[in-house]
Amino acid sequence: MQMNPKYYYDSFVKPNYDEFCDDEGSIRKAFNAILSLFHMTDNYFNYYKRRGDPRVALFGELKDFQKHMDGITPYFNDVQSMANAYKHLYANSGKAHVTVASGGAVYVEEISENDTSLDNINFGGSVYTVYYLKKDGNSMPVMDALSGMIKAWKNLLQ
Repeated sequence: MQMNPKYYYDSFVKPNYDEFCDDEGSIRKAFNAILSLFHMTDNYFNYYKRRGDPRVALFGELKDFQKHMDGITPYFNDVQSMANAYKHLYANSGKAHVTVASGGAVYVEEISENDTSLDNINFGGSVYTVYYLKKDGNSMPVMDALSGMIKAWKNLLQ
């Protein structure tokens, strides 16, 4: 079977995402999910472009499709930036679309059972969550970005 977008999604994106959902404190699983989600864009665009498929006919180049993806979900640039920063240690933070400047901006933080923002969760101890720090100073759970991207891809793959 060819590595078509649905096959890539089912074989890499979804399993990596599911593994991270089961272990939100694992930075390794976070980056596996980030990288496969980001490369989903390349797979989708290039697969359909080679076939002259109308799904990507409006987009001349991959960067045009990436801009489209950014319009679909506000997390696209975050995932792209984290993937690039992970692969290269740093992303060119001077570019407007880069929202996460370095691989070090993705970090694990402990959440204690006394955290009042988690009133309805009974931990029986502490848990860890992977976060990312954006250039604008905001810190976000990686799960938010991944979930937003998964939702966008589910809609595109229907």
